[in-house]
Amino acid sequence: MKRLFFLSGLLLLSISGFAQQQTYTLDRTVDNVDCYYTLTQCDGKTVVMIRLDNRNAAPVTISWKENFTTTLVPQMSPGNKPKHLALPVGVSELSGCTDTSNPQLLINANQVNVTYIADITGFAFSDVSVAQ
Repeated sequence: MKRLFFLSGLLLLSISGFAQQQTYTLDRTVDNVDCYYTLTQCDGKTVVMIRLDNRNAAPVTISWKENFTTTLVPQMSPGNKPKHLALPVGVSELSGCTDTSNPQLLINANQVNVTYIADITGFAFSDVSVAQ
Protein backbone atom coordinates (compact mmCIF):
# COMPACT_ATOMS: atom_id res chain seq x y z
CA MET A 1 0.00 0.00 0.00
CA LYS A 2 2.84 2.39 0.87
CA ARG A 3 4.47 1.54 -2.43
CA LEU A 4 1.28 2.45 -4.30
CA PHE A 5 1.14 5.89 -2.61
CA PHE A 6 4.84 6.43 -3.34
CA LEU A 7 4.40 5.57 -7.03
CA SER A 8 1.29 7.76 -7.26
CA GLY A 9 3.26 10.66 -5.76
CA LEU A 10 6.08 10.20 -8.26
CA LEU A 11 3.60 10.14 -11.11
CA LEU A 12 1.98 13.39 -9.93
CA LEU A 13 5.37 15.07 -9.57
CA SER A 14 6.43 14.04 -13.06
CA ILE A 15 3.12 15.20 -14.58
CA SER A 16 3.28 18.59 -12.80
CA GLY A 17 6.91 19.06 -13.87
CA PHE A 18 6.00 18.22 -17.45
CA ALA A 19 3.10 20.67 -17.41
CA GLN A 20 5.43 23.53 -16.41
CA GLN A 21 7.73 23.13 -19.43
CA GLN A 22 7.30 25.85 -22.04
CA THR A 23 6.33 25.10 -25.63
CA TYR A 24 8.34 27.33 -27.95
CA THR A 25 7.45 28.30 -31.53
CA LEU A 26 10.22 28.41 -34.11
CA ASP A 27 9.88 31.80 -35.81
CA ARG A 28 12.94 31.70 -38.07
CA THR A 29 16.43 30.32 -38.61
CA VAL A 30 19.31 32.59 -39.68
CA ASP A 31 22.86 31.31 -40.25
CA ASN A 32 22.38 28.21 -38.05
CA VAL A 33 20.71 30.11 -35.20
CA ASP A 34 17.13 29.05 -34.45
CA CYS A 35 14.95 31.84 -33.01
CA TYR A 36 12.06 30.61 -30.86
CA TYR A 37 9.51 32.38 -28.67
CA THR A 38 6.65 31.54 -26.36
CA LEU A 39 3.90 33.63 -24.82
CA THR A 40 3.52 32.74 -21.18
CA GLN A 41 2.21 34.15 -17.90
CA CYS A 42 4.39 35.84 -15.28
CA ASP A 43 2.62 37.36 -12.27
CA GLY A 44 -0.67 37.24 -14.16
CA LYS A 45 0.63 39.16 -17.19
CA THR A 46 1.48 37.80 -20.64
CA VAL A 47 5.19 37.99 -21.45
CA VAL A 48 7.37 36.80 -24.30
CA MET A 49 10.18 34.38 -23.50
CA ILE A 50 12.85 33.95 -26.17
CA ARG A 51 14.94 30.86 -26.79
CA LEU A 52 17.93 30.98 -29.14
CA ASP A 53 19.75 27.85 -30.34
CA ASN A 54 23.20 28.52 -31.79
CA ARG A 55 24.02 25.43 -33.88
CA ASN A 56 27.32 26.91 -35.11
CA ALA A 57 30.66 25.52 -33.97
CA ALA A 58 31.63 28.84 -32.36
CA PRO A 59 29.95 31.68 -30.44
CA VAL A 60 28.20 34.35 -32.54
CA THR A 61 26.65 37.76 -32.08
CA ILE A 62 22.97 38.01 -32.98
CA SER A 63 20.84 41.10 -33.45
CA TRP A 64 17.09 41.32 -34.00
CA LYS A 65 14.04 43.53 -33.76
CA GLU A 66 10.85 42.51 -31.99
CA ASN A 67 7.37 42.81 -33.45
CA PHE A 68 4.22 42.60 -31.34
CA THR A 69 0.48 42.45 -31.45
CA THR A 70 -1.36 43.59 -28.34
CA THR A 71 -4.94 43.84 -27.17
CA LEU A 72 -4.90 47.56 -28.11
CA VAL A 73 -2.98 47.21 -31.42
CA PRO A 74 -4.09 43.97 -33.12
CA GLN A 75 -1.86 44.44 -36.19
CA MET A 76 1.83 43.50 -35.95
CA SER A 77 3.86 46.56 -34.87
CA PRO A 78 7.62 46.62 -35.41
CA GLY A 79 10.02 47.27 -32.60
CA ASN A 80 12.23 50.32 -32.85
CA LYS A 81 15.62 49.45 -31.44
CA PRO A 82 17.48 46.27 -32.34
CA LYS A 83 18.70 44.01 -29.56
CA HIS A 84 22.20 42.53 -29.62
CA LEU A 85 23.39 39.45 -27.79
CA ALA A 86 26.65 37.50 -27.64
CA LEU A 87 25.42 33.96 -28.08
CA PRO A 88 27.44 30.93 -26.93
CA VAL A 89 27.19 27.60 -28.72
CA GLY A 90 24.01 25.74 -27.74
CA VAL A 91 20.67 26.82 -26.32
CA SER A 92 20.16 30.12 -24.52
CA GLU A 93 16.88 30.41 -22.64
CA LEU A 94 15.54 31.42 -19.25
CA SER A 95 14.45 28.83 -16.71
CA GLY A 96 11.38 30.86 -15.74
CA CYS A 97 9.93 34.27 -14.93
CA THR A 98 12.33 34.98 -12.09
CA ASP A 99 15.49 34.04 -14.03
CA THR A 100 17.44 37.28 -14.50
CA SER A 101 20.53 35.72 -16.08
CA ASN A 102 19.74 37.23 -19.50
CA PRO A 103 17.05 39.93 -19.35
CA GLN A 104 16.96 40.34 -23.16
CA LEU A 105 15.24 36.95 -23.37
CA LEU A 106 12.14 38.14 -21.45
CA ILE A 107 9.83 40.90 -22.72
CA ASN A 108 7.16 42.36 -20.45
CA ALA A 109 4.13 44.30 -21.71
CA ASN A 110 5.54 47.56 -20.33
CA GLN A 111 8.56 47.14 -22.64
CA VAL A 112 6.42 46.94 -25.78
CA ASN A 113 5.10 50.52 -25.76
CA VAL A 114 5.81 53.25 -23.23
CA THR A 115 2.54 55.11 -23.92
CA TYR A 116 0.28 52.26 -22.83
CA ILE A 117 0.47 48.82 -21.25
CA ALA A 118 -1.60 46.18 -23.01
CA ASP A 119 -1.53 42.42 -23.00
CA ILE A 120 0.79 40.92 -25.61
CA THR A 121 -1.12 38.66 -28.00
CA GLY A 122 1.53 37.92 -30.64
CA PHE A 123 5.24 38.13 -31.37
CA ALA A 124 7.65 37.79 -34.30
CA PHE A 125 11.34 38.41 -34.92
CA SER A 126 12.48 40.72 -37.73
CA ASP A 127 15.77 42.00 -39.15
CA VAL A 128 17.67 39.07 -37.62
CA SER A 129 21.39 39.03 -38.39
CA VAL A 130 24.18 36.77 -37.15
CA ALA A 131 27.89 37.64 -37.11
CA GLN A 132 30.78 35.31 -36.33
